[in-house]
Amino acid sequence: SVDESTTDIFLEIAYFDPTRVARTGRDLQITSDARYRFERGIDPEFMYDGAALATQMIIDLCGGEASKYVQAGEVPSLQKTFEYDVQRCQKLTGFNVDGKTQSDILTKLGFTINHKSRETLVITPPSWRPDIQSKADIVEEIIRIIGYDKIPAISVEHPHSSKIETTETHTIKLSRLCRNALASRGFQETITWSFMSSQKAELFGSNDNQDVAALRLKNPISEDLDHMRPTPLANLIDAAKQNAAKGFPGSALFEAGPAFIDSSVKGQKLTIAGIRTHMASDRHWSSSQAQRSVDLFDVKGDILALLSACQFDAAKAPISRDCPCYYHPGQSGTIRLGPNILGYFGMIHPAILDEFDIDFPIAGFELFPQAIPQPRKKSAARGKLNLPDLQPVKRDFAFIVHHDVDADSIVKAAFGSNKKLISNISIFDIYTGDKINADDKSVAIEVTLQPVDKTLNEKDLEDISQKIIDAVNSKTGAKLRA
Repeated sequence: SVDESTTDIFLEIAYFDPTRVARTGRDLQITSDARYRFERGIDPEFMYDGAALATQMIIDLCGGEASKYVQAGEVPSLQKTFEYDVQRCQKLTGFNVDGKTQSDILTKLGFTINHKSRETLVITPPSWRPDIQSKADIVEEIIRIIGYDKIPAISVEHPHSSKIETTETHTIKLSRLCRNALASRGFQETITWSFMSSQKAELFGSNDNQDVAALRLKNPISEDLDHMRPTPLANLIDAAKQNAAKGFPGSALFEAGPAFIDSSVKGQKLTIAGIRTHMASDRHWSSSQAQRSVDLFDVKGDILALLSACQFDAAKAPISRDCPCYYHPGQSGTIRLGPNILGYFGMIHPAILDEFDIDFPIAGFELFPQAIPQPRKKSAARGKLNLPDLQPVKRDFAFIVHHDVDADSIVKAAFGSNKKLISNISIFDIYTGDKINADDKSVAIEVTLQPVDKTLNEKDLEDISQKIIDAVNSKTGAKLRA
């Protein structure tokens, strides 16, 4: 600093390497005007002129005299020389500019031009243009001055236009199909931050990851956005809270975006996440049923619809109960295909809702398109329509089974008894009460039998029914309810 008694001023004009300045600024998390200028590169040859201008300004304003220059180090030479073919402009842009016009434009912009031949120029950019790194940059300068609007439109027919194949990958295709399917089911697509607070990220299993420190941001844009999100579901829940605060408690939101598992190359998992909140339907005088809250069957239907839209048979993927910690342990499910997890669905855990200060139920799902196998290529011709001539027969069965046994296991066991004749099985009643043991439940199923070769007589029906009862008993321990 200076004051009225200052008599000597030391003036330093320096050049700093842009790469080192940028790296040091990031490491120390320092943002300054000097860093902003130097990390973008300055003209090293302007240091002498800059020193002269600053010195003359001090003398004009304060008087006195200047000492001699003292130089430390050498001025770096950053200029590059390019051997440039004037036809390159037309090759890159399709716009023909004659060589003289190109040479005049570059000369006026400060470029040094030497003619090696009629078609070849030796070009040296000025020292204040460190952004000129290739011959394509020279073409860009020429077209920029002429004007992009002067480039004529040319219609070119692709020689193989009728055989062009789409560049859409399998994962991108599934993402598009899922977006369309969810929009048709009344969902609204959202785009939320890829960040969230580290405290909320812990609720969604971020601490289960050994690489959790690498997912925390060193320079977050906000204190509550300092962690890469482990699932888009977390941000959707936060969006539902904001909607409710603005008078829209019932939301059906979804997002197709990455979930960040770790910092590796494959640490981003594309996730189709969605939520349903509050009530399953709006009040209306024509509704024959009373209003109810959303439940896991709503989102189960959503995720099964997504699998169907992805041309995947959901019947091939069993459902287990080992969901992440942010789902309700008794009201959730995991869809698997062997060791691969295709998705989760269920009610959000009440403890999570308490942390978000939410007082209404939320059901959610997550689908991982990259885990869905590609369908086998089929012939373009439609298959033969097969409509049975014989009338289907339906039989009801009620089984007593321990309450820990999944009802789905009874359905699978019944299907396995005769896959040729059984066309469909549905659960129409589950009963628990004083008429059976406290540890048991009654599961009633409706089995549809579709004859193929002949009409089923009474004996055939008795034999098939007994096979169903025996299969369910052997696989689940269930007994036919009297």
